[in-house]
This record gives sequence, C-alpha cells and structure tokens, in this order.
Amino acid sequence: MIRHTSRLAALAAIAAGALAAGCDHPRLPDALHPEFTDTTRRHPIVVAPQSETVAIPVGPHGVADGNAYIEAARFLRQYKRDTRGPLFVAVPANSRTATGLVKTIASREGIAPEQIRWQHKRGDGTLTLSYDRIAAIGPQCGDWGQDITRNPERLPYPNFGCTAQHNLAAMAANPTDLAFSAKETPRIGNARPWAPKNSGAGGGGGGGSGGAAAAPNLLAQPSAAPALPN
Repeated sequence: MIRHTSRLAALAAIAAGALAAGCDHPRLPDALHPEFTDTTRRHPIVVAPQSETVAIPVGPHGVADGNAYIEAARFLRQYKRDTRGPLFVAVPANSRTATGLVKTIASREGIAPEQIRWQHKRGDGTLTLSYDRIAAIGPQCGDWGQDITRNPERLPYPNFGCTAQHNLAAMAANPTDLAFSAKETPRIGNARPWAPKNSGAGGGGGGGSGGAAAAPNLLAQPSAAPALPN
C-alpha cells in the first residue's frame, strides 16, 4: 500500500506539471487518466488468505455450557460456508466435554471427521477453533486531506470510489470471483426454453388429437364488450 501511495503521488506531480506547462500541454495525458479515474486501480481490492479464529470459554474442567454450544455452532457454519480446507480445533487437556461438543456439532453440520485437525493445549480453559480462508480485503477509506472545493485540474478527489470498493469487498460471497471468473455450470434440464410445435387445422404437423396442443396466445386482444340496448 505504501508503494501504491507513493506511485499516486508521483503521478499527481507529473499531472500537475503537465497541466501547468502552458498551451503546449493543456490537458492531462491520456495515459495517466486511468490512474486517477479508475477506482479499481486507485482503491484496489486485495484477495489474500486470512485466518478466522474464535476462543470459547469452556470452564476450568472443560465443561461447556449453552453459550459455548451456540458460539461453536455459529463458527462451524461459517467455516462450512467459507472454505473446504481443514478445521483446526485446540481443546484443553483432558477435556472430553469440549471434544464431544465439537464432534456433535460437526456431525450435525455435515463436516467430515477427516477435515478436523485436533490439537491439545494446557489449562487456559478455552476451546479454540480456527481455519484459513480466501478473503476480499477492501481499501481503507477516509482520506479527506485534499481541499475538494479547489480543483482546477478537475481530477477525482482521493476518496472517490473508495466506499464502493470497500462495500464490494464486504459483500463478495466468494472472494475468488473478484480474482478470476468462475466456470460455467450446466443448465437445468427442466429450465430449457419451451418451443411449441405448430399444429394447424389442416397442416401436416400432426393435426387432430394426436398433434401437440397450440400455445396460448398471451397477446390476444380482449373480446369486444357487448352493445348496450337502445
């Protein structure tokens, strides 16, 4: 991010020099426009690995209460939604209750036993769950250091488009879609377009009871209203 900021500062200095050069350079060079107007370059979204961790108190003897069950179930649902990698579980030593808690929730959530990596730790009284996932990290916004009321170059202000990029990163259900496009999935068989066959009264398309029924005319005009008596 520091290199990106210094690069923008250098480009801003070049742009200011080009605009101040007089009639020979009356406008910003076209090659520099994307660096200031393209929000994906000015405020990029970084797709990178990120660790998710939660520490759940289970008591000094490894006894889990209702809150521990709720927190562990919520975290395991999030794990199942975010990644297919391993789930790391660190339980206090000699804590069969915490181990059974994780096994019960994992079974109910459809998490295979081979996906869980068990670890044992000493006496802090917490059950630690963690996993690695691919996350979309949005830009840090709030740069209002420039006076936007005085902008003779008519360039976007530094914070322009930052919030949109930040929200896009937060809303991405699958962050890898921001890095490369997903493969096309096969269409559902029963969702194919319906193409009715023509079945005229005397045509050769199988008229009569054996032919295909004609498609209803959804654009037919309504019948005329009956005439009122004089």
